[in-house]
Amino acid sequence: MSITETQRFVYSLLALTFVTIALLVLLNVYALEIFLVLIIIEFLVLVELTKPSMITMAWRRTSPYLSLYTCSPSSCIKEQ
Repeated sequence: MSITETQRFVYSLLALTFVTIALLVLLNVYALEIFLVLIIIEFLVLVELTKPSMITMAWRRTSPYLSLYTCSPSSCIKEQ
Protein backbone atom coordinates (compact mmCIF):
# COMPACT_ATOMS: atom_id res chain seq x y z
CA MET A 1 0.00 0.00 0.00
CA SER A 2 1.49 3.31 -1.04
CA ILE A 3 1.03 6.59 0.79
CA THR A 4 -0.70 9.33 -1.16
CA GLU A 5 0.50 12.93 -1.19
CA THR A 6 -2.39 13.99 1.04
CA GLN A 7 -1.54 11.34 3.62
CA ARG A 8 2.14 12.34 3.50
CA PHE A 9 1.15 15.97 4.11
CA VAL A 10 -1.04 15.05 7.10
CA TYR A 11 1.61 12.74 8.58
CA SER A 12 4.25 15.43 8.19
CA LEU A 13 2.05 18.03 9.86
CA LEU A 14 1.28 15.66 12.73
CA ALA A 15 4.97 14.84 13.19
CA LEU A 16 5.90 18.53 13.25
CA THR A 17 3.08 19.21 15.70
CA PHE A 18 4.32 16.52 18.08
CA VAL A 19 7.89 17.82 17.80
CA THR A 20 6.62 21.33 18.56
CA ILE A 21 4.71 20.10 21.60
CA ALA A 22 7.77 18.20 22.85
CA LEU A 23 10.04 21.22 22.43
CA LEU A 24 7.60 23.56 24.16
CA VAL A 25 7.28 21.14 27.07
CA LEU A 26 11.06 20.78 27.32
CA LEU A 27 11.42 24.56 27.35
CA ASN A 28 8.57 24.95 29.92
CA VAL A 29 6.63 27.24 27.59
CA TYR A 30 2.92 26.66 28.05
CA ALA A 31 1.50 29.53 26.00
CA LEU A 32 -1.31 28.67 23.63
CA GLU A 33 -0.58 31.69 21.44
CA ILE A 34 3.00 30.56 20.76
CA PHE A 35 1.81 27.04 19.99
CA LEU A 36 -0.82 28.28 17.52
CA VAL A 37 1.63 30.60 15.77
CA LEU A 38 4.13 27.76 15.39
CA ILE A 39 1.46 25.42 14.02
CA ILE A 40 0.37 28.02 11.46
CA ILE A 41 3.99 28.56 10.40
CA GLU A 42 4.49 24.80 10.08
CA PHE A 43 1.35 24.50 7.98
CA LEU A 44 2.42 27.29 5.63
CA VAL A 45 5.92 25.86 5.25
CA LEU A 46 4.52 22.42 4.44
CA VAL A 47 2.11 23.90 1.90
CA GLU A 48 4.99 25.68 0.18
CA LEU A 49 7.21 22.59 0.22
CA THR A 50 4.54 20.22 -1.13
CA LYS A 51 2.89 22.39 -3.78
CA PRO A 52 3.29 21.24 -7.36
CA SER A 53 5.90 23.40 -9.05
CA MET A 54 4.87 22.70 -12.64
CA ILE A 55 1.26 23.85 -12.31
CA THR A 56 0.43 27.52 -12.81
CA MET A 57 -2.87 28.55 -11.30
CA ALA A 58 -5.32 30.53 -13.41
CA TRP A 59 -5.40 33.43 -10.97
CA ARG A 60 -1.61 33.73 -11.20
CA ARG A 61 -1.69 33.96 -14.99
CA THR A 62 -4.30 36.71 -14.99
CA SER A 63 -3.19 38.65 -11.95
CA PRO A 64 -2.57 42.31 -12.85
CA TYR A 65 -0.07 42.76 -10.01
CA LEU A 66 2.05 39.87 -11.17
CA SER A 67 1.97 41.04 -14.78
CA LEU A 68 3.29 44.45 -13.73
CA TYR A 69 6.46 42.83 -12.51
CA THR A 70 6.93 40.45 -15.42
CA CYS A 71 6.45 42.73 -18.43
CA SER A 72 8.77 45.28 -19.95
CA PRO A 73 7.76 48.96 -19.97
CA SER A 74 6.94 48.96 -23.68
CA SER A 75 4.74 45.86 -23.48
CA CYS A 76 2.86 47.06 -20.38
CA ILE A 77 1.40 50.12 -22.13
CA LYS A 78 -2.25 49.50 -22.85
CA GLU A 79 -3.87 51.11 -25.85
CA GLN A 80 -7.16 52.87 -25.30
